[in-house]
Amino acid sequence: MISYDILQALNSARSTSGGTSLITWIVKPDTSLWLVYEKITTELSSAINIKSTSVKADVISALKSIKTQLQSYKSVPKKGLVMLSGSFDLDQ
Repeated sequence: MISYDILQALNSARSTSGGTSLITWIVKPDTSLWLVYEKITTELSSAINIKSTSVKADVISALKSIKTQLQSYKSVPKKGLVMLSGSFDLDQ
């Protein structure tokens, strides 16, 4: 369960690049991790087409982080998996 403080921080966060910076990846319990890994790889190759250099860098970094964290799982947990990654500034 996500704590109230974390939710408040996420709600008040501002993007450091001014664009989409928080990636949410939801995996259903019956999904193959290999398929998820391949989908993230596809999204990474699509992210190259983002026009804004700073947004592109943030999205690529977030996707790479999710891909790296995904490698620590041997299978999807019984209740599924939600991964959040991004770049934002809590001070603004």
